[in-house]
Amino acid sequence: MSTQKRFTAPTKVSGLLVPSSRRHKRAPQRAPTLETDIYVSRKTAFAAYCKRAQKIIDRSDFTFLVIRGLGTAITRAIEVALFVKQKNPTSVSWTVTTSTVKLVDDMETEDLDDDVKTETRENSAIHIRIVKMEVAPEEKADALGAS
Repeated sequence: MSTQKRFTAPTKVSGLLVPSSRRHKRAPQRAPTLETDIYVSRKTAFAAYCKRAQKIIDRSDFTFLVIRGLGTAITRAIEVALFVKQKNPTSVSWTVTTSTVKLVDDMETEDLDDDVKTETRENSAIHIRIVKMEVAPEEKADALGAS
């Protein structure tokens, strides 16, 4: 493999020749994370997310968990949430919100004298908040009476 940087070919935009450029995607900015936040990506194994989520739910101090996905990881975030709900059908509920996140990319040109330019783009995101359901007192009594 060549170690040479690859640039896109120069293109004409409105009659002007635009130099070739290379896009460097910056990491998305995140709010400060909690122990109960799980940021889902396409690189980590699905089972690892499921184990981590279940480990948080099984803790005695569990109140909530937030599964977050960005772009192509949205489907994986949904799959993790569905797995958690299937494993804990009566003890958790969820709230799902979607948003659009602004991302910043650096555009590097072949001409080293040019400054690095930035471009913004938007990407979809999902936030799935899984909360512990409170057991109603009559359900608790029924469960104890059935034992």
